[in-house]
Amino acid sequence: MGKEAKVKTDVILQVLICTCGETGLEKVAAMTLPQVAGVGYLVSIQAATMPPVPESIATREDLTIFHTRTHGLSRNRNHAIAHSTAPLCLIADDDLHYNAGGLQAVIDTFSKHPEIDIAAFSHTGGDNKYFPSYEFDMSRPPKSYYLTSFEIAFRRSSVTGCGTRFNELFGLGCDRFGSGEEDIWMADCLRSGLKARFFPVDIVTHPGRTTGTSRQGTESVLRAQGAVIAYTYGASSLPRTILKAFRASRSSGTSLLKCARAAIEGWLTAKFKPGSIGLKRLPQCQ
Repeated sequence: MGKEAKVKTDVILQVLICTCGETGLEKVAAMTLPQVAGVGYLVSIQAATMPPVPESIATREDLTIFHTRTHGLSRNRNHAIAHSTAPLCLIADDDLHYNAGGLQAVIDTFSKHPEIDIAAFSHTGGDNKYFPSYEFDMSRPPKSYYLTSFEIAFRRSSVTGCGTRFNELFGLGCDRFGSGEEDIWMADCLRSGLKARFFPVDIVTHPGRTTGTSRQGTESVLRAQGAVIAYTYGASSLPRTILKAFRASRSSGTSLLKCARAAIEGWLTAKFKPGSIGLKRLPQCQ
């Protein structure tokens, strides 16, 4: 299992960092992970064998490492959640930079809002992503807003209690559906009765572009986006899928026919054969 320190009982928030490969722990060591009272870091690394642990993180009492031989980002996230112990969890990747104020803001948000199970926040970075300047219920997000995994924090007891997991057929490392795992996860949480809300607070910095925006013209990402739209919208899902393909074609330079074919394939699968890709047959959000 690699280096596994006992998690301190006074940890309120665990940052669940997913990484992979021989250089995974080196990437974690290059992250900015401030030592903050009540905050711990849990690293889940996917690799054939446990890589060497850089000294800079091997000696940290607030950081715990778990090794898994699985493949795929969603499996990695599920592995991290399964080993988490703190009341609050924050999803993370291996290329982020945190500050004490942002991490404390996550803790304070849940303290001020005991009614919520999940909180989504904003981040700074190279994507120049649009974030509303106001709070909103995640079941009714505004136009132009989309969710990124490392913006999500949640009460561990709420998520594990309703049995919601990341769909392991979606996300980085999956050839057929190469993204969308956070959207499927959020939809399942909301349908399970959990309360989720967005807060316009920057909690982390992501240098450069996120994987979703840099790969938006690829077939696996478009297929996933079509499936997500079918899963989260009602009668408007097909025109939304076609619009998504059109926008992806314009931004990526990929042919519209190729984008539309992949997106509609994902839409058809989620709409008519949801069980084949691990999706639930439940009333759809409008």
